Amino acid sequence: MENFQSGLKKKYVYFLMSIIVILVILLYSMIEYLGWQNNPLAVLGKINGGEPKYTKSIYGADGNQLIKPMDVYSDGKFIFVSDTGNYQVQVFDKKTGKLELKFGTRGSEPGEFQYPYGITSDESGKLYIADMKNSNISIFDKKGNFIEYFVPKEEEDKIISPSAIRIFNQKLYVPEINTGYIKIFDLSGNKILDIKVPAESFVATNSPNGIAIDKENNIYVSDTGRSRIIVYDDKGKFLKEITGAKKEGGKSILVCPRGIVVDKDGTIYVVDSLGHSIFGFNSKGDNVFKFGKLGNEAGQFFVPNGLFLEEDGSIFVTDTINERIQIFN
Repeated sequence: MENFQSGLKKKYVYFLMSIIVILVILLYSMIEYLGWQNNPLAVLGKINGGEPKYTKSIYGADGNQLIKPMDVYSDGKFIFVSDTGNYQVQVFDKKTGKLELKFGTRGSEPGEFQYPYGITSDESGKLYIADMKNSNISIFDKKGNFIEYFVPKEEEDKIISPSAIRIFNQKLYVPEINTGYIKIFDLSGNKILDIKVPAESFVATNSPNGIAIDKENNIYVSDTGRSRIIVYDDKGKFLKEITGAKKEGGKSILVCPRGIVVDKDGTIYVVDSLGHSIFGFNSKGDNVFKFGKLGNEAGQFFVPNGLFLEEDGSIFVTDTINERIQIFN
């Protein structure tokens, strides 16, 4: 009887060991097949949008190469780039990468720039270009003709050092580098909201750059000077900060956050300019992936800055020192 029971135990142990071996083989097969060995967090990213894959780069045409591209916007057909080093905006065909148009010269008169930075568009196709040094926002038509300046209704709401402006739901969101404020206007110039200090943390933003809105109209701001993302509700109430730290109060994994977007699944993409990479966070603020590193090869970055997400899933990144736009999907 003892021999019989002993035999059953051995068979049971062998059976369990066989199952474990099979599972290990399957796991390693999946790791090799899906490439998780290079990015073990990628599988987590798939839950909330996934990690983008490199498609191509745009440098500009001969004699019109990009110099210090800062921000980027696409309407689905054309790609608009604030070509800061050339004091202009360049427009490329999305499909071919061919230069279609350029406009702007150096100066402080209508149609001129000193530091073109943020670029966005309203529903009619009019382009809004933020000039950080001229402290204004110029409005152009799609052909590059200057129309007018965007002017707040009240003098006290005048715009100072605007960065990566964005239009969401017919509202213009204006982060201001020098003041640390976030100003929100309707497109007629009436101020809707002015965010100054996170109400619960009592730590003002420092050099806010990128801004994004999620499907619940929460506002995400890349607080560059404090190496974090701040999240507000649509009334400007401070909700939380995102740093990627493993514990509250821990050191941020972000060095110099700049461009930011939130996709339809709630995944938050953040350009870490001095980290030469892009981080992905889920809606809870947990880091789920990171891609890119310092370099000039495809998918590598040298001080990236601007970020734009198109409805078809295309992601555009201004790779500033490499003087190009990289496109991912």
